Amino acid sequence: MNQRSELRQWLRQQAKQKKTKQVKSPEHTLVFVQIALALLPLLTACVYLFGMSWHAGYLSVFQVDSGEFPLSTEQNLLAGIIALANNVLPLIIYPIALMVTLMTLGVLIALTFRQIKRFSEYFKARAAHIGNSKYTLGFLKLLFKNAIQPNEAKWFEAAYDVLFTWYLRFCFVLITCAIVFALAFQCYRDGEEWAQKQTRKMEQGPQSFAEQLIYAKHPEGISAMRIACNATQCTFWTEKDGTIYLRHDQIDSVTIPRKTENKKAASNEKAN
Repeated sequence: MNQRSELRQWLRQQAKQKKTKQVKSPEHTLVFVQIALALLPLLTACVYLFGMSWHAGYLSVFQVDSGEFPLSTEQNLLAGIIALANNVLPLIIYPIALMVTLMTLGVLIALTFRQIKRFSEYFKARAAHIGNSKYTLGFLKLLFKNAIQPNEAKWFEAAYDVLFTWYLRFCFVLITCAIVFALAFQCYRDGEEWAQKQTRKMEQGPQSFAEQLIYAKHPEGISAMRIACNATQCTFWTEKDGTIYLRHDQIDSVTIPRKTENKKAASNEKAN
């Protein structure tokens, strides 16, 4: 009786231990926090790269060197976040479509479960029959006759473990770098497309983002799009002259017309 009671108590203790959930230690949470803090500079650098790529692609359409007109750190980060969001947000439709597909597949499996079970049992029986046949067993014995047996060449197993471990690490680094550079290239293309879109709009007439530029060549003023500026000069683009470099002292004035004036000017040009 004593042995039975002790056995019951031991079984109850084991059942309680299985039911109780393991509480995560503070050290476990601290490790994740440290990993996140270590990855934060890398993420910031990636976003900065995306912003630089977008800016370089935008200026390349106007044949302007991005090194002459660099953005500030804050502007680069903001441009990188916007460019990354424009490329990543459209991809949300894929996990949503995958979830809908899985739910639909689950409903179909639930409705045809018995038929699927009959087919699976039939194929299992066929596979077992083929696997246990005399010809299959003879072929497998012949194939593995001279093969290495477990624990016969531990150095060979250790070498392949190290090789595959480093290969997986290399693939992880390579795929990560490929994703980052692919996103940077896509941001570069987005900058080009945005600049081309603005130039096409400027060819249709004055736009809301255009400015009225007055300088020596056009004292009456001309509708121009400002590309970029630095401490000494600015670049503008006009349909008539293309890209223009002007020092600050060469610019007489730059005004931003009201949207109503731009609309009237555009309608007058279309009427003419």
